[in-house]
This record gives sequence, structure tokens and C-alpha cells, in this order.
Amino acid sequence: MFKPRANPATAGSRCPLAPLSIDITLCMDQTMGGIEALRLAREISKVPDGTFTIAFYTYNRVKGEASPRLKVMQGCKARAQLPKDRFWIDSDNYFLFKDAQGNPKTAFRILIRYMGFPQDNFKLRKINWL
Repeated sequence: MFKPRANPATAGSRCPLAPLSIDITLCMDQTMGGIEALRLAREISKVPDGTFTIAFYTYNRVKGEASPRLKVMQGCKARAQLPKDRFWIDSDNYFLFKDAQGNPKTAFRILIRYMGFPQDNFKLRKINWL
């Protein structure tokens, strides 16, 4: 029988996909629609201290494939499109945000899997896109 090896980077973390330095709690019983989650993230970002947590798969356009690991980012705020942002497909397919350090980030909307908001103490809710 196949037994996966323990990953030392995730040992002790409540989320098997998060690095050791991030304390994450998954709310598997609570789901949220994708459009509603992005709307809520934009609304929360308008508040001065309003941030959210996002977990998504990164996409490599050169290889044409998504990463097998989730990327989890805390302290994010939604952002508007920058003049230097150029998209090779319709911009409605992307979610634009800033990380905790203020660096602009972009994620394919369909590859966003979990989001956490302050009213839930940043517990990650599964995002349904269908």
C-alpha cells in the first residue's frame, strides 16, 4: 500500500498544503460561490485594514500547465488593473490583488480554491466555480 512521506515543511501545520510559518484552518463544510467570494474580497479591500487570505494554483504560461501545489497568501487586498498589466486572454479570467508586502499579484479565477475573510477569522472556505 502506498504511504506518502511526511513533508518537513508542513509538519505541525493544520493545513497540509501550507508552509510551517502560516497557521491555516480549513472550513471544509463551508463553501462559497466564486463570484460571491471575489465580490466580498473587493468589498473588504475597501476598508483600511481589510485583508483576506487566498489559496490558488499558479499557472505557468510557458509550460501551459498549473502547479500541483496550492500557493497560500495572507494579508491580501484586491487591486485595480495597472497600466503595465497586459493579458493574453480576456482580463475577466484573472483576479488581481496585492500581497501583504504590497506587490501586485494575479491569479486565474478558476484556479482559486480557497479564500478566508476576517469575519470568519480567516478560516479558508472552499470556492465553487460551477
